[in-house]
Amino acid sequence: MLQSSRIEGTVLGGESEREMHRRFQMRTAAALSAAICLTPAVASVFVCASAYAEPTQTDTQADAAGAPAANEPAGRLVTRLRPGVEIRVVGGVAEILGVAGEDGVRPRVVFEGFEAAGVRPVFDMSTIGNPELAREIGLDRYFVIEAANPEQRADLVFVGTAGLDELVEYVRYRRGMVDWSSAEPEGAFTVDDPSFDQQWGLENTGQVVDDIEGTPGVDVGALYAWMLVGSTESITVAVIDAGVSDTHPDLMGQLVAGANFSDGAMDEWQHGLNDHGTRVAGVISAVQNNGIGISGVTRGAKIMPVRVLNDLNLAFPSDAAPGVIWATDNGADIINMSFGWDEEVFGGVEVLQDAIEYAHQSGLLLVASSGNSPDIDVLFPAAFSEVMAVGATDNRDKLWLNSTTGPEISITAPGKGVLMLAANPLNPGVLYAEGNGTSFAAPLVAGAAAVIWSMHPELTNIELQALLEQTAVDLGAPGFDELYGNGRLDLLNALLSANPGGEFENPTCIGDYDNDGDIDLNDLLTFLVLFTDGNSGADVAPPFGELDFFDVLEYLNLFGTDCGENPL
Repeated sequence: MLQSSRIEGTVLGGESEREMHRRFQMRTAAALSAAICLTPAVASVFVCASAYAEPTQTDTQADAAGAPAANEPAGRLVTRLRPGVEIRVVGGVAEILGVAGEDGVRPRVVFEGFEAAGVRPVFDMSTIGNPELAREIGLDRYFVIEAANPEQRADLVFVGTAGLDELVEYVRYRRGMVDWSSAEPEGAFTVDDPSFDQQWGLENTGQVVDDIEGTPGVDVGALYAWMLVGSTESITVAVIDAGVSDTHPDLMGQLVAGANFSDGAMDEWQHGLNDHGTRVAGVISAVQNNGIGISGVTRGAKIMPVRVLNDLNLAFPSDAAPGVIWATDNGADIINMSFGWDEEVFGGVEVLQDAIEYAHQSGLLLVASSGNSPDIDVLFPAAFSEVMAVGATDNRDKLWLNSTTGPEISITAPGKGVLMLAANPLNPGVLYAEGNGTSFAAPLVAGAAAVIWSMHPELTNIELQALLEQTAVDLGAPGFDELYGNGRLDLLNALLSANPGGEFENPTCIGDYDNDGDIDLNDLLTFLVLFTDGNSGADVAPPFGELDFFDVLEYLNLFGTDCGENPL
């Protein structure tokens, strides 16, 4: 005989579905848009659930009657079982079975009142590259139970011969999904000539953003950093997002094979109606020196598109998690995640946390946007300790008004008035747009990391993160603070610091910083940057050990020579 073990409220903290809707409405539009790291003109949260259905209802519509509409898609349970525990659906009932005791009887729990359509693992273990690590983390114990009843209630009751905690590490009931509603471009235009001069985050010459003149030099130092590096093609950045356009002219040749963990076939990773992923990808790796548009922060890093959204641009953490695993197993070096969930509202982020731990332990660097509201906590996945949480700054090194802050912030980067790619199929003539958001600050950090890693593959992911944080421009209160984290990204300083003592790869020629065989204008500019920064890479003349006027004179003598005339 089954004994009742009622655990009402443990799934959603005793909160009814109606109360959830009411709390949704109490959040401001800025807080809602922060959940997707966009700044849309109108933000709405979809509370209709399955990633494989087609939600059409907004929160205000759902609250009108206090219950889901008849055509609302079903929800899901996401659960992590304890080792040795099995789960199955029999006759529409989700049943969890433990390990048999000495009497041969298996502990059993069923979800009373939850009509289950089926159960499936979150992760396909047969496709994971490091199954031993995956099992150690517990990825094989995550399961999704899809609801058959679109009016499924939230206050679940568990009935069985054992306590739920004996069999299950956690369970989350999920009706809501993150709303990835795309933003209207704040300014869009067709580009005939290169528009690098509008990318103040890469080179700030005082460009005006929202009628505010910028401060020259308040940028990531990309222009000079590029003089120190060659191609970045050896590094692959996975953009886990809404998919990426494979036809945008400023991304030609930059993409590698991706994957789709939303609706559609696995190889259909191109974006649908939302071009958010294309915008993010362009910040990282829009083609340089192709005579059109803009430049990415890297010099050709490859983009791996991983789509985790359905056609309505919605996602569960349990959809994003397999995308993280796939990117890890298929050659990504860095993962950018310009999206997020508020755990208190949406729940169920544990499955994504374990996927992120898998990626981190596999050596990847993980970067995510913090959120787009100052009134909320840093969103997940940015709030996870394994992830670099990125806030946004403006063209005067001030914190962007809507940047989410908190103790999890690792670093900030330019995120206001960002010129980026556009590829909305409803407006095919617009190839570039301007927008704001931590969504576009995060890929600057991911791209900067790609540049450094291409030059210094010996660095671990932990060392690379530390380098970016330690070389950031300190803003706000001295040292780390919850507004700017460790400061604003400085790619140039990070590169120079990664070459202590000026140890550039320069085996045959004094002063040939770019290793092209000639001491030319690029090298002279690099020397001046090194000299100004006090880097010993500019110490080319006696007395050695200090930088002085003799180093400048000596370098002017070297200028115009080649390595044949001036060997080491």
